[in-house]
Amino acid sequence: MKQHDKEEKYDDVAIRALLIVLNNLDKYMEEGFDSKNTEGEKHHDASITTEQAREIKYRTQILGERVGIVCKDMEVSRQIVSHIKNNTTWKHI
Repeated sequence: MKQHDKEEKYDDVAIRALLIVLNNLDKYMEEGFDSKNTEGEKHHDASITTEQAREIKYRTQILGERVGIVCKDMEVSRQIVSHIKNNTTWKHI
């Protein structure tokens, strides 16, 4: 591959990357750039809804239900329920 061809290939990749950023710019401008917009359901790794997190928090913190019972009943992992109960995750609700 000639040097000129390599440069054109890199230029194409850079242009595509720039287009992706520009296409998503409106979304970032509306939602903002701060980390607050990645809490809860908006977080890319979220596996439960806000409503489910509220129910888990209520059942474990208010009613005092055991983590094992709640995770089996709601079909979520023990780790998720434990983290919510201990305010490690979903602190904002």
